[in-house]
Amino acid sequence: MSCVRIERNGNGYEVSVTDPDIAKKNQGDGPWTDPCVEYNFDTWDQVKTFLDKVVDKALPADEYSRAFDKAAKETLGGKS
Repeated sequence: MSCVRIERNGNGYEVSVTDPDIAKKNQGDGPWTDPCVEYNFDTWDQVKTFLDKVVDKALPADEYSRAFDKAAKETLGGKS
Protein backbone atom coordinates (compact mmCIF):
# COMPACT_ATOMS: atom_id res chain seq x y z
CA MET A 1 0.00 0.00 0.00
CA SER A 2 1.29 3.44 -0.89
CA CYS A 3 1.08 6.42 1.40
CA VAL A 4 2.40 9.91 2.08
CA ARG A 5 2.57 11.22 5.64
CA ILE A 6 3.42 14.80 6.61
CA GLU A 7 4.36 15.71 10.17
CA ARG A 8 5.65 18.84 11.79
CA ASN A 9 8.97 18.43 13.52
CA GLY A 10 10.97 20.90 15.62
CA ASN A 11 11.87 23.37 12.90
CA GLY A 12 9.99 22.22 9.83
CA TYR A 13 8.34 19.18 8.31
CA GLU A 14 9.01 15.49 7.89
CA VAL A 15 7.52 13.80 4.84
CA SER A 16 7.37 10.01 4.74
CA VAL A 17 6.58 8.28 1.47
CA THR A 18 6.38 4.68 0.35
CA ASP A 19 9.05 4.06 -2.27
CA PRO A 20 7.39 1.83 -4.88
CA ASP A 21 10.73 0.50 -6.13
CA ILE A 22 11.64 -0.76 -2.65
CA ALA A 23 8.14 -2.16 -2.15
CA LYS A 24 8.43 -4.06 -5.45
CA LYS A 25 11.82 -5.53 -4.46
CA ASN A 26 10.26 -6.71 -1.19
CA GLN A 27 7.94 -8.98 -3.18
CA GLY A 28 10.91 -11.08 -4.27
CA ASP A 29 12.98 -13.59 -2.34
CA GLY A 30 15.66 -11.15 -1.18
CA PRO A 31 15.95 -9.38 2.15
CA TRP A 32 13.09 -7.10 3.20
CA THR A 33 13.77 -3.36 3.32
CA ASP A 34 11.43 -0.79 4.86
CA PRO A 35 9.81 0.97 1.89
CA CYS A 36 8.96 4.03 3.99
CA VAL A 37 11.50 6.76 3.22
CA GLU A 38 11.65 9.99 5.24
CA TYR A 39 12.64 13.47 4.09
CA ASN A 40 13.01 16.65 6.14
CA PHE A 41 12.18 20.15 4.95
CA ASP A 42 12.46 23.58 6.55
CA THR A 43 9.47 25.21 4.85
CA TRP A 44 6.03 24.30 3.62
CA ASP A 45 6.99 25.54 0.14
CA GLN A 46 9.78 22.93 0.05
CA VAL A 47 7.26 20.24 1.01
CA LYS A 48 4.87 21.30 -1.77
CA THR A 49 7.66 21.38 -4.35
CA PHE A 50 8.79 17.90 -3.31
CA LEU A 51 5.26 16.49 -3.39
CA ASP A 52 4.61 17.99 -6.83
CA LYS A 53 7.64 16.06 -8.11
CA VAL A 54 6.94 12.68 -6.46
CA VAL A 55 3.18 12.37 -5.94
CA ASP A 56 2.51 10.34 -9.09
CA LYS A 57 5.25 7.85 -8.23
CA ALA A 58 4.51 7.79 -4.49
CA LEU A 59 0.75 7.41 -4.95
CA PRO A 60 0.25 5.60 -8.26
CA ALA A 61 -3.26 5.16 -9.59
CA ASP A 62 -3.64 1.40 -9.54
CA GLU A 63 -6.60 -0.77 -10.46
CA TYR A 64 -7.94 -0.69 -6.88
CA SER A 65 -7.84 3.12 -6.77
CA ARG A 66 -9.57 3.47 -10.12
CA ALA A 67 -12.24 0.95 -9.14
CA PHE A 68 -12.80 2.72 -5.81
CA ASP A 69 -13.01 6.13 -7.50
CA LYS A 70 -15.56 4.77 -9.99
CA ALA A 71 -17.69 3.20 -7.23
CA ALA A 72 -17.54 6.37 -5.13
CA LYS A 73 -18.59 8.50 -8.10
CA GLU A 74 -21.50 6.17 -8.87
CA THR A 75 -22.54 6.18 -5.21
CA LEU A 76 -22.45 9.97 -5.06
CA GLY A 77 -24.45 10.25 -8.28
CA GLY A 78 -21.64 11.80 -10.28
CA LYS A 79 -20.71 14.32 -7.56
CA SER A 80 -17.15 14.46 -6.31
